[in-house]
Amino acid sequence: MVTRWYRAPEVILNATHYTKALDVWSIGCIFAELLGRAPLFPGDDYLDQIKRTIGVLGTPTQEDKEFIVGESERKFLRKQAKRSK
Repeated sequence: MVTRWYRAPEVILNATHYTKALDVWSIGCIFAELLGRAPLFPGDDYLDQIKRTIGVLGTPTQEDKEFIVGESERKFLRKQAKRSK
């Protein structure tokens, strides 16, 4: 099993707080895979994982990005093309 596919974006982007919501994300990804018979976000690596998530959910809002403390993670998100939901 490639657990990266089920990790919440907050975990991949080094969030400082871990809540039950991150576990719910994982459950949702697994449930979607069961229903669709294919992984929802089958990223090849961590960066690809975030790109695929943005491709489906759209560009995160400023409020969505408040949890990111690392400058390199913020810079990476700023470089991504703007996507709508």
